[in-house]
Amino acid sequence: MKLISTIAAVAAALALSGAPGEARAEGDIRATARALAAKSSKAVVTVELVVSIKGGPMGGGDEEQEIEVVGTVIDPSGLTVVSASELDPTTMIKALLGGMGGMFPGGDLDSVVKETLIVLEDGTEFEADVVLKDADLDLAFIRPRDTDKKFDWIDLKPRTEPIEMLEEIFVLSRLGRLQNRVPALSLGTVKAIVKGPRTFYICDGEASSGSLGSLAFDSAGQPLGLFVMKQAAGGGGPDSAMAMGFLSIIMGAGSNRSASATILRSIEDVLEIAEQAKAAKVPEKEEADAEDDGDEEGEMEEPESEEEEESDEDDEDEEEEEK
Repeated sequence: MKLISTIAAVAAALALSGAPGEARAEGDIRATARALAAKSSKAVVTVELVVSIKGGPMGGGDEEQEIEVVGTVIDPSGLTVVSASELDPTTMIKALLGGMGGMFPGGDLDSVVKETLIVLEDGTEFEADVVLKDADLDLAFIRPRDTDKKFDWIDLKPRTEPIEMLEEIFVLSRLGRLQNRVPALSLGTVKAIVKGPRTFYICDGEASSGSLGSLAFDSAGQPLGLFVMKQAAGGGGPDSAMAMGFLSIIMGAGSNRSASATILRSIEDVLEIAEQAKAAKVPEKEEADAEDDGDEEGEMEEPESEEEEESDEDDEDEEEEEK
């Protein structure tokens, strides 16, 4: 009887205190997050841009807009990754108008990055260029022009184990100008895994809210991926789904039917495009200034397809035969 009473007392104590394993896990991830922020918060930077917006659904004139976004430095050279859609204030408008069958008159809506600055935690500014953009993955890479500076950076490595649903994560970000651009931490969990050629992850609201351009980490402090925006593909007219998407943007409701969603892009995808960014050429400033109607600063040059290369070779052969 005495043994049974002792076991019952221990079980009751455990029930009142909660599962000890869960308590330790929660404490561990919080401690890991604070330690990583103390070590690596300088690698989370502010990117300031001056963007020229041209055209519009009603044929409006050109105007310039100043924006600032969060970026994460992933290389000692200062190579910084951001959410590509945040560099273009017209992204959401174009996504909506693209599915409305040309209901709105006027010229094409476009934007061009005119100036780019990387702003460090201490306020130091470095002129930079957008060297590569991948609209499909919503990843953009920015490189400082100062090649002598060695930046604080976060080392990205492929994850050795698959991400699981309900896995605990934390996010290292940076607040805006009104909050003195201080570093910020948030906790969350992985809600869903969307499998496909480019598997991505859906996290809860606390983790994903305001986290574009920020890395998510697991409980051991290993990077899992970068928060980016996923846009809905344009539809075939002003149907009810598009109308619901428009209302969700205006009213902030109906997230499951929204025209866009914040997702966690895998660290493997980030690493793959980062390798291309490291080899990308820095745009010529003189050419960008001289050609007002030219390509957007840092727009990625699409590699020629095999068909295009064969066509070029055929043209060269024809020219030689004519000679």
